[in-house]
Amino acid sequence: MALVTKALSLPARLREGVVESEGADIAVYIRRIGALIAARGRLEDAEVRAVMRMLADLRRGLSEDLLRITPQDKLWRVQHLGQLRAAVDRVTTEFASRYGTALTGAVNGAWEQGAAFPAASLAGARVEVAFAQELSRVQLEVISQMHVDLVRAVSDDFKLRAGRELTLGVAGAKPPFQIMRDVGELLRTEPLRGEMGTIANQAERIVRTEMGQAFSIANRVRGDEIAADVPGLLHYWMSARDGRVRATHSAADSRYAPGSNPGPLPWDKPFSVGGQQMLYPHDPRGGAANNVMCRCVDIKYKKEWFR
Repeated sequence: MALVTKALSLPARLREGVVESEGADIAVYIRRIGALIAARGRLEDAEVRAVMRMLADLRRGLSEDLLRITPQDKLWRVQHLGQLRAAVDRVTTEFASRYGTALTGAVNGAWEQGAAFPAASLAGARVEVAFAQELSRVQLEVISQMHVDLVRAVSDDFKLRAGRELTLGVAGAKPPFQIMRDVGELLRTEPLRGEMGTIANQAERIVRTEMGQAFSIANRVRGDEIAADVPGLLHYWMSARDGRVRATHSAADSRYAPGSNPGPLPWDKPFSVGGQQMLYPHDPRGGAANNVMCRCVDIKYKKEWFR
């Protein structure tokens, strides 16, 4: 349970354990939320940069391994195939280990940030929130069980793509140095014609999506505790409000914002986003089209909090 109080200098009334009074400025509340969303974005960016550095390290190591395999004659394909595969296997194993650790750490950080978000954001509405106990990590443990499969999928994809390149070499369809270059390109992190390598793109997408899911679930669970103490609590959908927001999420932001039609909804009523019913951002019912790399946030609201 959460203890929610409206701590203002104005006279207050006590009702059902919640001290409320009017007076907060909603513009201040929204600015504070915007700052917290930006902080969430910085955390995601930092975790993605760490993963990109890890990929760059693996790419350098793989390149060094491949360069040591110097073809001497036409028999190189048979002689060095085992070495080439061993180099790919080594990188695949190291990638799975290091990426799995990085993803787990990133998601844990997002969970803690999401758990702190309700109290931090409501402070902008002059609402004080105190929780009786730490947030249960049951939902986080369920999320984390999926990470093994996600990491395996990306590492297996790298191994499969690298294996195809090696097969082309064995078949004589590509010269050896072309194969070495193309295998290394699979781990490329620097943009080329506006795009990174396939593995880097997958790794970034997973980190950002899984962090967003952990943040949203923690925020929602804490919100449920607040709703139990605040009769009539509403919520609305708020996007990151920049050029990267998908059109359906920008529309939800506009439709459910205070003062719009229909505006904020009862806490237990879902939003309609891109034709899907979603109780909060990253609700599994929204599907990949709504959830992949989503940065939107579920915001708590009561008209009585603001002047």
